[in-house]
Parts: sequence; structure tokens; C-alpha cells
Amino acid sequence: MKNARLIEIIKKAFPEKGILSQEAKLALPDLKKFSDEMRRFLEFSDKSQNVNQEPPLILVNIDERFNARSIKDGEIEIISISHGAILIIYKFFHMLMSRKEFLPHIGDSGLEEDKEIILNEIPSEIAALNYGILKPKCPKRLVYAEFMCKVAFWYIFGHEIAHIRRGHLSSDLGSVLFEEFDADYITVKNRDEMIEIDADSISACLCTQYLYYISTYIDKNSENSWVFEDSQKLIELFGISILVTNFLFSHAIEWIFDPNSVKKYPPPLARTANLSAILGHFCEEVFGMNFSEIEMEFKNNRDNFYQTLFSIISPELKGEIKSQTVCYIKEYQNYLKGIHSKRHRLTDLLGENVLYRNIDYIIIAKHNE
Repeated sequence: MKNARLIEIIKKAFPEKGILSQEAKLALPDLKKFSDEMRRFLEFSDKSQNVNQEPPLILVNIDERFNARSIKDGEIEIISISHGAILIIYKFFHMLMSRKEFLPHIGDSGLEEDKEIILNEIPSEIAALNYGILKPKCPKRLVYAEFMCKVAFWYIFGHEIAHIRRGHLSSDLGSVLFEEFDADYITVKNRDEMIEIDADSISACLCTQYLYYISTYIDKNSENSWVFEDSQKLIELFGISILVTNFLFSHAIEWIFDPNSVKKYPPPLARTANLSAILGHFCEEVFGMNFSEIEMEFKNNRDNFYQTLFSIISPELKGEIKSQTVCYIKEYQNYLKGIHSKRHRLTDLLGENVLYRNIDYIIIAKHNE
């Protein structure tokens, strides 16, 4: 009976969109290996929060769009990611590491490209990764790009399991929030923003804990285990991977050119600024790092990413991203504080049975951009 219900849910959520193109098949990673890796991450996430149950079913759905979603229907829990999102993550991080201006102190960036790329060429070259078109030329930067892709997928799956475990999918959540929260902060849009920021923050914690776990117990003789030897560089790459992934999933490129295009979710620059501080907090807590130093590292690398992206897609705007960031963060700073100050109340409103209750994160009190 459960299998029949599962098939019904899948058919309703993911109507048939055709079959994978030959180019997509060439560029996609081994999906069995991918699914196994993500299942291990989800199992670790639940175990770290004392949740004793089967992790959600993992699906890769045939959809060129860049999306992931979580579904809960009774006992059935599903996390899906589109094959388009997997492709773009792989292509985007390899493309970034193939640019000499991106993290120039990592590996031998002098081997990389500095030519201009037109935005619409990036997602069109489906098979590029297989033929080396967008791969970094520096062998170390290539390995780092592959590590960054793994972190990106941890973050996506951490975000989605947070939606499930934190009760964000409850049909009653909207009315409860409207009744209990200050009118200044809650609109239809702001309710969704609060949920997304909560999932961002939960995922940042899960990913940091998982990084500590695998870096502690990794087989030193395994392939590319040297990536984990320099903890400072490891955390630096880890942080920028999550910030870039959040940026992509926030539809940030569209937002940059049209701030009104992102209707439902928190504006992208606020989410990345929020995550810089959240990640700094968890890296201090889990790895014992200095919060101010690591947050500044994340901020600098975030700005380096913005500059790299603008130099590729819109050189004439390259100098303007800084002022946009400053204006935006100042405008929304009180809003972000309000979201975080309500967070513990949100936990109460979600009900006694909500899981992942014990993850604590900081209120955003300062941004010096």
C-alpha cells in the first residue's frame, strides 16, 4: 500500500518531462554513487540530531530547471533534485575554478583563463565538463572544484531535510505564523523568507558538523585525501562553496538584473551575508576557529566571487556590486534581526514533535560591508 501511495505522490509531484539527452547523460555524475553519498549525509544529519528514523527517499528528476524540493505526505518523505541543478552545480564550480581571478591564492591560478564569457553560454554547454572546456587547468584547482561540488550538494540536501524535520511543510504553519508574529515582520512573503532563512541556517550547521566528521575520520590513503590536510584552506573552500550554492539557488543572477524578479524568497545578497556570519559561528563552535577571522575570510571570498561573476557576465557592472551590497544589507538589517529574534518562537510554534530543535544560531548583529 505504501509503495502504491509513493508512486502516486511521485507521479503527481514530477510529471513526465521526457528522457535525458545524450549530452546530459555524458555530463551527469554516477547517479548511484551520488545518491549513496547524499544518503550518508542525510543519515549523519539525523544521527547528529538524535533522530532515529529512515532518511528521506532521494530522487533525481528529469527537469532542466535549477531546483530541489522536499515532500512529506504522512510517513513518506522525499528529497528531489533536478538533473539540471546537478549539471549546473558541476559546471558552475568548475567554471569558477577555471578563472584566474577567482580565489587566486588557491593552487596555481596563473594557469587559468581570464577571457570574457557570455552569461547564456554557461548553462548551454551541457557536455563541457567531459571535454575539458570549463575544467580548471591546474590539477589542484580541479580537485578543489570537485570537493566544492560535494559541499554544494550537502548544503542543498541539508536545506531540504531541514524543511522536513523542522515542520516547514505543515499546511497549518502559515496561519499560525500570521497569528503569532508581529505584523511589522510577517506578510505572505516574509513568512516564506523566515522559513528559508531557518533552513539555510540549519543546513549550515549540518554541513559544518559533517565536514568535521569526514575530515577527522577520512582514510589518509584514499584518493585526494590531501584536500583535508590543510584545515584553514579546507574551511575556506567549504564556506565559499555554501555561499555560492545559496546564491545560485536564490536565483541571484536574475535578481541582480531585476530586483523584482525574486518574489517568494529572501533577496540573495541578504541570504549570503546572513550565511557568512552563521558559518563563522558554526566553524568557531565545531572547529575552534576565531569567529572574527573566519567571518572576514568568508566575506572576502564572497566579495571575490561577486567580482569574478560580474567580470564574466557583465564587466560594466563589476565596480557596482559593492555599493549594491552595502545599500541592500543596511536596508534589511533590522529585518534580519527580527527574523532571528523570532526563531526560537518559531520552534515553539512548529510543535512539540518538531525535530532538529537544538541547533542554535546567532542573531545577525553586525555587518560592516
